[in-house]
Amino acid sequence: MEESLGVAVVDAVRDVVPFLAIVVVWIVVALALYGLFFVTKPSGIAYDAWVYGAVFAVPGLGFAAHLLKQALKA
Repeated sequence: MEESLGVAVVDAVRDVVPFLAIVVVWIVVALALYGLFFVTKPSGIAYDAWVYGAVFAVPGLGFAAHLLKQALKA
Protein backbone atom coordinates (compact mmCIF):
# COMPACT_ATOMS: atom_id res chain seq x y z
CA MET A 1 0.00 0.00 0.00
CA GLU A 2 2.83 2.42 0.75
CA GLU A 3 4.29 1.81 -2.69
CA SER A 4 1.02 2.75 -4.41
CA LEU A 5 0.80 5.91 -2.29
CA GLY A 6 4.32 6.86 -3.33
CA VAL A 7 3.47 6.24 -6.97
CA ALA A 8 0.34 8.37 -6.61
CA VAL A 9 2.35 11.22 -5.07
CA VAL A 10 4.96 11.05 -7.83
CA ASP A 11 2.24 11.06 -10.48
CA ALA A 12 0.52 14.05 -8.87
CA VAL A 13 3.79 16.00 -8.68
CA ARG A 14 4.58 15.09 -12.29
CA ASP A 15 1.20 16.52 -13.33
CA VAL A 16 1.47 19.69 -11.22
CA VAL A 17 5.02 20.80 -12.08
CA PRO A 18 4.33 21.69 -15.75
CA PHE A 19 1.17 23.53 -14.71
CA LEU A 20 3.05 25.56 -12.10
CA ALA A 21 5.81 26.32 -14.61
CA ILE A 22 3.25 27.66 -17.07
CA VAL A 23 1.59 29.72 -14.32
CA VAL A 24 4.96 31.30 -13.53
CA VAL A 25 5.53 32.01 -17.23
CA TRP A 26 2.12 33.70 -17.52
CA ILE A 27 2.80 35.82 -14.44
CA VAL A 28 6.17 36.89 -15.85
CA VAL A 29 4.57 37.71 -19.22
CA ALA A 30 1.82 39.75 -17.56
CA LEU A 31 4.30 41.68 -15.43
CA ALA A 32 6.60 42.26 -18.41
CA LEU A 33 3.71 43.65 -20.47
CA TYR A 34 2.60 45.85 -17.62
CA GLY A 35 6.15 47.10 -17.10
CA LEU A 36 6.50 47.81 -20.82
CA PHE A 37 3.20 49.66 -20.66
CA PHE A 38 4.53 51.89 -17.88
CA VAL A 39 7.91 52.48 -19.52
CA THR A 40 6.39 53.55 -22.84
CA LYS A 41 3.67 55.71 -21.31
CA PRO A 42 4.07 59.35 -22.37
CA SER A 43 4.65 61.78 -19.52
CA GLY A 44 1.70 63.90 -18.53
CA ILE A 45 -0.85 61.27 -19.64
CA ALA A 46 -3.32 59.82 -17.17
CA TYR A 47 -5.11 56.64 -18.24
CA ASP A 48 -8.50 55.49 -17.00
CA ALA A 49 -8.83 52.28 -15.03
CA TRP A 50 -10.12 50.34 -18.08
CA VAL A 51 -6.83 51.00 -19.89
CA TYR A 52 -4.82 49.47 -17.06
CA GLY A 53 -7.22 46.53 -16.99
CA ALA A 54 -6.89 46.02 -20.74
CA VAL A 55 -3.13 45.52 -20.34
CA PHE A 56 -3.89 42.28 -18.50
CA ALA A 57 -6.62 41.13 -20.89
CA VAL A 58 -4.45 39.28 -23.42
CA PRO A 59 -2.25 37.37 -20.95
CA GLY A 60 -5.28 36.86 -18.73
CA LEU A 61 -7.22 35.20 -21.55
CA GLY A 62 -4.27 32.96 -22.32
CA PHE A 63 -3.95 32.01 -18.67
CA ALA A 64 -7.68 31.32 -18.38
CA ALA A 65 -7.56 29.17 -21.52
CA HIS A 66 -4.69 27.19 -20.04
CA LEU A 67 -6.61 26.70 -16.79
CA LEU A 68 -9.63 25.46 -18.75
CA LYS A 69 -7.46 23.09 -20.76
CA GLN A 70 -5.93 21.66 -17.59
CA ALA A 71 -9.34 21.35 -15.92
CA LEU A 72 -10.75 19.46 -18.90
CA LYS A 73 -7.69 17.22 -19.02
CA ALA A 74 -8.13 16.05 -15.42
